[in-house]
Amino acid sequence: PSPPRPHVLCVHGDEEVKEVEKGKGKGQDVASESSMMVTPDGKQITTKGEMVGPNRWAITSSQVESLLQDHIALFMDPDLNARVFVQEHVRKAYSKGQGIALTKNNDDPKKVKLMVSHCWDEPMGKFLRDVLIMTSDKEHLGMFVCFLSLYQGSQEELNAQVTQGSSDIKQGCFAEVLTSVKEARGVMIVVSNEKVLDAGLYSRLWCTWEVYCARQDKVKIIVHPLTGTAAHLFGTGGREKFQPELGRCGNPALAVTEDENRIRRAIANGAGWDVIRETVLDASIFTTEVGRIDVDRRARIGPKGVKLLLEAVATDDIPAEKLDLRENHIGDSGAEALATALQHSCTIASLTLAVNSIGDLGAQALAEALQHNHTLATLNLSANSIGGLGVQALAAALQQNETITELTLSGNEVGDLGAQALAEALQHNHTLATLDLGDNSIGDLGAQALAAALQQNETITVLKLLSNRVGDLGAQALAEALQHNSTIATLDLRSTSIGAVGAQALAEALQHNNTLATLHLRSNSIGDLGTEALAAALQQNETITELTLVRNKVGNLGAQALAEALQQNHTIATLNLCFNSIGDVGAQALAEALQHNHTLATLILCCNSIKDVGAQALRDVAADKKVKGAHFELFL
Repeated sequence: PSPPRPHVLCVHGDEEVKEVEKGKGKGQDVASESSMMVTPDGKQITTKGEMVGPNRWAITSSQVESLLQDHIALFMDPDLNARVFVQEHVRKAYSKGQGIALTKNNDDPKKVKLMVSHCWDEPMGKFLRDVLIMTSDKEHLGMFVCFLSLYQGSQEELNAQVTQGSSDIKQGCFAEVLTSVKEARGVMIVVSNEKVLDAGLYSRLWCTWEVYCARQDKVKIIVHPLTGTAAHLFGTGGREKFQPELGRCGNPALAVTEDENRIRRAIANGAGWDVIRETVLDASIFTTEVGRIDVDRRARIGPKGVKLLLEAVATDDIPAEKLDLRENHIGDSGAEALATALQHSCTIASLTLAVNSIGDLGAQALAEALQHNHTLATLNLSANSIGGLGVQALAAALQQNETITELTLSGNEVGDLGAQALAEALQHNHTLATLDLGDNSIGDLGAQALAAALQQNETITVLKLLSNRVGDLGAQALAEALQHNSTIATLDLRSTSIGAVGAQALAEALQHNNTLATLHLRSNSIGDLGTEALAAALQQNETITELTLVRNKVGNLGAQALAEALQQNHTIATLNLCFNSIGDVGAQALAEALQHNHTLATLILCCNSIKDVGAQALRDVAADKKVKGAHFELFL
């Protein structure tokens, strides 16, 4: 009888060929060439006889989690990579013509809605954990993972599955998978590993081809946040030295595989290597900052993903000074997990949790953590659902915390009561420098409480109250505070219902304040009367460098007053007067003032009522400044 034919262990030609004799190993049942367990065109067959194509070779996140738990001791071995796992375990346990995915979903094959692109060098435990970080809250999105989805049978069976009976690689298994992902509006997740740091993931030609095809099909590509550096993707040479034509399918010391030949032919007869290179570089968003972890907002890892991410950071001792989780749907549960980590973390200094549906419970948990954490300096909780209870807890934490320098709470439900609680905290806190309370339904009572606190606080340099109902009463209180405060450098009062009375009070304060440099008053109703008061103050003030009066009903009278101020003022560098009612008279007055002013560098007058005469006067002055070598920008 003929000797048993060797069995080639290969998954889409991406890894080193290893030969194992037929029948070697308990339970191994490799099909002969004449009795393939998949169809000639590469379909897997269910026990009911249904032929299933690649678009339904999906496995769910819970099934991946079960696989990890079932082999937890095995997967703790750092030397157990995908090749070894397939050879020593998968081929023995799954030898009946179905991949792991279809075996687990034999009665109800899952449609592929997500694809994982990776190579086979990663330690199995870490790889499956990294996959779960990105998918544990996406049970409904069946995923394609090559060594779990393809049946690991004979070389003939693998080739049939990869090619799907076509000699054109663009019609094969992975093309069908990407089409399925595209139809489901899913994503492709790119997972690299530390084993390829020298050469990079894209030294593997299959990985390069997959990303290129995904981009061509307009499939979203998300690079895993824990393996998303330039070295992980492009190796030590970085993106500048990336040459996809040098990529290989498998061990470079071995002969070129048929998979590699197919890919090279497709590229040579198609886009060409230059296009491949530019496409892959454009598709690969990675972090260049050591210690920064940015979780792509399209990933939406959810609370389970956050918990796994934090466990991975702790277990692998991954540097995590900046953690950005914006728009990842983590909710209160995810915030509570982060709070627990913060109580034990000594590395995270910046945490961004914007747009995450965090409510009072999550805020309270984070507040508790702030009383024990000694590293966090920046906390961004904007656009969540934090109300009175959550804000009060954060305010109480600020009275004890000695590290937070920047707190962003814009777009929540702070209200007057929350503002009053924070005001109380500001009288005791000695580290907070930036406080953003924009769009929080704060009225004049809340503004008055904050203003009273600012008369005592000596650390706040930036206060943002935009899109609140501050009104003239609130503006008057803040103006009173500015006459006593010596630290505020930026005050943002855009869209705060301030009229001429409030502007006049602020103007009075500017004649006494010696620290405010930036004042934003966009989208209020100060009019010419309020503008004239501010202009008079600018003739004496020596600290304001930027003044924004966009959409404030400023007319020629206000422009003339500002022009007179510019002839006396020697500090203002940017003046923004867009969307007002300034005409030629006001424009000519400003042009005349610019001939004497040598510090204003940017004048913005877009969308006013300035006609040809006024516009030409301003352009003439701008041209003259340019001739004299002055830095001046005019926007009409």
